[in-house]
Amino acid sequence: MDAAEETLAIGRVRSWLRTGRARAVRERAGMSQADVGLAVGSDPAQISRWETGVYSPTRRSALKLARLYDGMEEIIRDETTGERS
Repeated sequence: MDAAEETLAIGRVRSWLRTGRARAVRERAGMSQADVGLAVGSDPAQISRWETGVYSPTRRSALKLARLYDGMEEIIRDETTGERS
């Protein structure tokens, strides 16, 4: 991922957190805040603070979240369409 793609990914995940889409995707994928925290090296309380808008993730954490949420969306899309990559 180059610098421009990273910037877009960070903006996207921060927007998703503000709008509630991140939580919806996480829940649809069957993941808990603890699962997300484990995947990105954070704790469930921090994930909650990000999802409720109390704090915004750092650039590094936002990149990890973006990769994770992109993967979750792909899984959800595959399940919805019945396709596998």
